Amino acid sequence: MVALNVFVYQVTGSALQTGVFMALRLGSGFVAGMFGGTVAARLPRRPVMVGGDLTQAGVLVAFAFAGGQAQVDLLPVVAVVTGLLGTTSSVLLRSSVPDLVGDRQRLAANALLVTGRAVARRCAGSRGARSTSGTYAAW
Repeated sequence: MVALNVFVYQVTGSALQTGVFMALRLGSGFVAGMFGGTVAARLPRRPVMVGGDLTQAGVLVAFAFAGGQAQVDLLPVVAVVTGLLGTTSSVLLRSSVPDLVGDRQRLAANALLVTGRAVARRCAGSRGARSTSGTYAAW
């Protein structure tokens, strides 16, 4: 999501607006985290995760293809949707681990899940830094 924050800064040209975007996304994720357990207990996990991921993808695609002022107008929507649904999906995924692997392998499965996510973030971060620096060099 670092690339999204850089993109927000590029669209707005304002560090303050970028910070507000990040705070709104973080606050939405915090709210979703408080209710994630309830969602996991009451609703079927897989359809909720798939629906949440598809909704996030749709909002991000709409944001990417919107032009000019429409992108700025969509920023609060993008922040709230990615914060709420990203956190909810993460809670649902983590709470699904015991059902997927059983109680005996829960610790190892959670460790692999966290390790895989950390590796993916590091790889994506370094790739994003290279592409971002290339973009700014082209300007």
